[in-house]
Amino acid sequence: MGQFFLRICQSPAVARWDTTPYHIQATSNRMVPTQNNNRQPMNFLLLLALMLVLAGVQARLPSLGGIRLEFLPALVAYSALTFKQGRAILCAFAAGCLQDALSAGPFGVTALAYAIAAWVIAGLGTALDRNLPFVPLLAGSLAAVAGALGAFCIIGVTGVAILKLTGIALLAGLITIPVFLVVDA
Repeated sequence: MGQFFLRICQSPAVARWDTTPYHIQATSNRMVPTQNNNRQPMNFLLLLALMLVLAGVQARLPSLGGIRLEFLPALVAYSALTFKQGRAILCAFAAGCLQDALSAGPFGVTALAYAIAAWVIAGLGTALDRNLPFVPLLAGSLAAVAGALGAFCIIGVTGVAILKLTGIALLAGLITIPVFLVVDA
């Protein structure tokens, strides 16, 4: 017991500035806040409701140079770094279905792309610290790139499309950080 306590005190999670109590999951070496484990079903339902609201807002926003402000990749990244892999994939699939419902493309392409992105991000999530600012940024960019690549499979790839992909990935990554701050609050 003493060695276990000593190992926890020497872990990098204890050196953080926040005072959230942590425990070690049996399936990974990642430190997870104990308070979120009791609220996960409610957070999951609230995230699904937030997806509906943000999808409606996203449809009303104008595009700048053909690049639309997208909130759904940020929510896919949030769910992949917060929930277990099964819930993250389900949440990403729901976000993809909402995105496909708003687009003129075939239904299910973005849903499949977001689900694959959530699977990859959630798989890597045990090795990543979601509290570092670049982790949500990269996860949001990866989700946006996955959705755009799904669209590229349908419409084809051009030079302009690659420039739009870069802009979408940058914008989605930047949106992801405030989304994490707001949803975690």
